[in-house]
Amino acid sequence: KHQMELTGEYDEFPISLAKKILNTAIFYALDSNSAITTKSNVVRCIGNMLNYICADQLSPDDYSDLMERGTRALISNITTGKSMKVRWNACYAASNLLKKKDVTEDSGKWIQDLVTSLSSLVQNFQNFKVRINAAVALGAVWGRPAVNSLLFDILESL
Repeated sequence: KHQMELTGEYDEFPISLAKKILNTAIFYALDSNSAITTKSNVVRCIGNMLNYICADQLSPDDYSDLMERGTRALISNITTGKSMKVRWNACYAASNLLKKKDVTEDSGKWIQDLVTSLSSLVQNFQNFKVRINAAVALGAVWGRPAVNSLLFDILESL
């Protein structure tokens, strides 16, 4: 249950529906035939859903699988997105993921790969909107445990 800030009411969003939404978004984010507008929206959806799901709502294997596949879909669109719009939306989605307190460097290799991809964009990418959104994502990291050994790489890229 998630408490609504303004009304104090509880809003139940079934985890089974969140999983379906996330799996569908991952599919379309990785589909080379998806339209640019579709990809731009599904990468943001992935970031929101990865931020929403909690480890205590799913089995450890399901949670790890969704986190890894979702992040890999974001990385794919960050590094090889067809358009700048897809790339900066993927960076925006990554910021939603990196502010999640459950995400630590021990979560999996995907966290290191995500941070490396974002750092590379900040340092080397030609489009400033993409660079800015990559920098915002790196700045959204909730704390040092999320990026422990990568902290100095992040600081250097910023």
